[in-house]
Amino acid sequence: LLHRGVEYVYQEIKRKYYWPNIKKQIELVLKKCEVCKKYNIKKGSKGEFVISNRSFEKVALDLIDMRQKGAHILVGIDYFSRFIVTKTIKDKSSKTVFDVIKEWI
Repeated sequence: LLHRGVEYVYQEIKRKYYWPNIKKQIELVLKKCEVCKKYNIKKGSKGEFVISNRSFEKVALDLIDMRQKGAHILVGIDYFSRFIVTKTIKDKSSKTVFDVIKEWI
């Protein structure tokens, strides 16, 4: 979710999902984020500015690992409209992710 910090991620996820201690788990996941550690991305950073002129010209995907539940959440966002889609998946194999992307298209 573009590494925007706990509150942003929490607000986006709680629209469709609920589990006990959701915010605490998000905090733990973001604290362990390897991308943020590697590139020293500060909390609330929006990363690079991406220009898109029409819907679905550019999209971003992210996977949220929910090991305790044995599942993952695939998140997609359209840079132009900021439309967000999510799907719970059982594994994060390229085939599974590709199949979901085909559903979304």
